[in-house]
Amino acid sequence: MKRSPVSLHVSLGSVLATEIITAAVTFATVATNLVPLWAGLAIGAVLGVLLCVVRFGDAVPWRWLQRAWRHVRARAPRQLVVGGVTPGEETVVLPDGSERTVASRALAEAVREVLDGGPWRQAYEGAGLSFPEVGVAPGPAESTSVDFGDIGQFTEHQVIALGDSKVYSADGDVVEMSDVDTSSSQFLGWFHPPAPGVPIDVQDRDGVVGVLIDGTTLITMISVWGRAHMPTRLRPQGADTPNLVPIQVICHEMQRYGLGVDVDVISDGSRTSGDSYAAQYDKSIGARSAAGQRTNTLVIRMDVDDPQSLEGLVWRSTTAAAIVAATRRIAVAVERSGCRVKILDAQGIQQSALDTVGGVPAGTAPIECGWAELRQPGRGYLSSFYFSAEDVVAEKLDEVWSFVADAARPITRTTLVLALRRIDGQVHASAMVRVTSTQPLPTAPTPYLNRATGWQWEALQATIPGAARLVGLPSTPVTADLDRAIVVGPSGIPIGGVGRDSILLMPLSDPAAPTQITVYTDNDFSVRQLIRRAAAAGDRVAVYDPAGRWTMTAASSHIWSTPDPSAQPPWPPTLVVHNGQGNPYPGAWSSMVVAGPRSSLRDRHGSHPDRGRRADIEIEIKPDHVRVRTQRFESMLTPVAFRNEQTYLN
Repeated sequence: MKRSPVSLHVSLGSVLATEIITAAVTFATVATNLVPLWAGLAIGAVLGVLLCVVRFGDAVPWRWLQRAWRHVRARAPRQLVVGGVTPGEETVVLPDGSERTVASRALAEAVREVLDGGPWRQAYEGAGLSFPEVGVAPGPAESTSVDFGDIGQFTEHQVIALGDSKVYSADGDVVEMSDVDTSSSQFLGWFHPPAPGVPIDVQDRDGVVGVLIDGTTLITMISVWGRAHMPTRLRPQGADTPNLVPIQVICHEMQRYGLGVDVDVISDGSRTSGDSYAAQYDKSIGARSAAGQRTNTLVIRMDVDDPQSLEGLVWRSTTAAAIVAATRRIAVAVERSGCRVKILDAQGIQQSALDTVGGVPAGTAPIECGWAELRQPGRGYLSSFYFSAEDVVAEKLDEVWSFVADAARPITRTTLVLALRRIDGQVHASAMVRVTSTQPLPTAPTPYLNRATGWQWEALQATIPGAARLVGLPSTPVTADLDRAIVVGPSGIPIGGVGRDSILLMPLSDPAAPTQITVYTDNDFSVRQLIRRAAAAGDRVAVYDPAGRWTMTAASSHIWSTPDPSAQPPWPPTLVVHNGQGNPYPGAWSSMVVAGPRSSLRDRHGSHPDRGRRADIEIEIKPDHVRVRTQRFESMLTPVAFRNEQTYLN
């Protein structure tokens, strides 16, 4: 339900603010003899209520004034902050003229000052980095690998790593790493100074966990993989799949053993690609929830100054060890529920942090701030909307993947954030959706969404990993209903019909491992259907077609075809289609082998080949039916053709 345009905001803060305004106005009017005391009280009370209690849209008037002032002051393009700093790389020139590219601007600034002859400690601490005392062992900050800017600790001196097997000595010289005796008892280890905005790898007995530090907040991330090769059934009024994020399982682990965390469940993806067939394909899927491409990530935040975490922190050697323990606890619980996950290392966090805004090149570029939307040059317009409390339910959350792109809603990307917060011993959920469009959206994609008017920038920044997060949104206690809200991974492409009016979608890839697909058919039209649909859903398809059987005349920016098995596509493909006579592009994440009809394939003993041995997904296409089989399920389907599809298949 869309928020009422006018409502009351009654809280302790609003009442106190009203009383202060009433007293101030009364004093001012009475002191100047403008009106009697009773009139001054009345004027002050009315003004206080109007400014602090009566809410217009999602804010009281003084909040609107604050937003307007902030908007006027920040008219210049702004850059996103990750972990408290603006992401970006810096180049440091060494005394010998060689260059080093550094992921942290703070670290680059510190090393530059050191190379210019400045005091080491002052250079590092001035850039916001910690610097150890001489002769002190690195302890928890010890680095197993040597990175640029790391400090080599000796009993009586220090050195600084400059990368490429070079170090900066205490004498002010750049020397080879081999000239530094790190095997003696005087060497204590390498200290890795945590740089703001740059994740670090924390090693424990179970592996490596990337940790991002932003002030007193520690952040980790988990990539959610779900179950392998699970289908989605599109019904006339919705979609069903068993591949779901177990929200209640996550909530159960958010306050355990004295360590409290906040969790954002982020789903980012798109229904279709920029392929020439994509618009028609989108209409064929209709207003049913489906995503051609989609990733899911958990962003876990722990505040070390949170009173609810103090009890657990005293039992951990470091705060990093505490967030690692909480992260592993969530990951194990989700895995046990049947949903695969992967805890991201530092490199994975860096790659994922800005993926929802187009990746590093787009995410590090300035963004133009507007009152109702943001403009990202080269990508489009970003518009954030939040859900009312009664709409934070599975049905409404899943509907964000049903927005068909049209003239009124030219949506190219969707990002859904389910924010899980601990409130009074219970976990509450609020939700926000951000859509990317080629043109500004004059209205919300659906009537029940509330636009983040006046705080579009804050809404975007709060979904990027860092101490800032979504707070103050309408929320509701988490129930079992939300276990059906967040679908994992892409829905896939249409393979066939189920019953009279349903369609089975099948993903052609899996994030955990490369996927081998075998298609048993001699129907070239059906193969072209699979290629076109995969491209429309977002795959980049390389087709090796020596006989010219699967070549289509309609152009596509996502399909590259060649008869030459030695040719290489102009971009890395995500799906390679070939006839099985050797994979011409083995680096692709998914490979589709087009074999003949299964009945024509016999091994040397005259029997059918082992169906479960050769492929992760098998699709057998016959004139009257389609059979799809994986290690988890097998289903008999009816062939499905969409209106006007054949135009793109000739």
